[in-house]
Amino acid sequence: MQEVGDGRAVVLEDRDKLPYSRAVVLEALRYVSTLPLGIPHATKEDTTLTGIAVPRGTQVGVDMAVSRLAVVHTCTCPDT
Repeated sequence: MQEVGDGRAVVLEDRDKLPYSRAVVLEALRYVSTLPLGIPHATKEDTTLTGIAVPRGTQVGVDMAVSRLAVVHTCTCPDT
C-alpha cells in the first residue's frame, strides 16, 4: 500500500489512489450478487416443477448465486 503510506489504515478518500483494489471489489460485486435471492414471485395457477406440485399463490424465489453457477455448468457449446 505504497500509495497511502505506512502506518495508517486505508480510508474511503484513498479509493482514487487504489484503482486495482477498487476493480477487484467491483468485479467481486458483479460476479456474486449481494442480494442472494431474486425478487419473490407468486404462481398464478396450480403447476408442477420437476414433478413437485406447486399450488396457485405459492411464493417462489430463485437463489441467484446457485442459478448463475447452474447456467455455467449446464451450458453446452455448439460444435463449430
